[in-house]
Amino acid sequence: MDLALDPGLDCQDVEIQRALDYWRAIRGLRTAPNVEDLDVLQIPRSVLPLISLVDIEYDPEPRFRWRLIGTAITTVLQRDMTGRYWDEIYSEDVFNLFAEPTKNVLRTGKPMRFTARAHVAGKEIYDAEHLYMPLSGPEGRIDRIFAITAFTYAEQRAAD
Repeated sequence: MDLALDPGLDCQDVEIQRALDYWRAIRGLRTAPNVEDLDVLQIPRSVLPLISLVDIEYDPEPRFRWRLIGTAITTVLQRDMTGRYWDEIYSEDVFNLFAEPTKNVLRTGKPMRFTARAHVAGKEIYDAEHLYMPLSGPEGRIDRIFAITAFTYAEQRAAD
């Protein structure tokens, strides 16, 4: 899996851009919106199957857990990892790849777009575009990541 970070947020997928626009709208003038600001009724319907939420635990050091994974993602991956900790389900290499942009969001407090090339469940996925956006908790610390993922399959790439 190759991973490329894009802090400039050059979103290629329209749904990823819609999610970023929604996040910016609920953020307002703050660095990051509060977790409670997320309203499933206000998130564009086309975005919902593509979103995930990542819980951040800080004691003794950051640990990541999938709180929610959208149906479009679980369909592609052919498994649902909701409720599972990353360090329990991913190999060290995969964990380190996904932890890099996540830790960047925690360090900067800003969204991070990244792309990856992956092979999943016997299906080659040439491109996966991800956007991780911070959500702050009651103490102002980033307690959750609002994420969106869009996959481009080999068949779609060949048709382009």
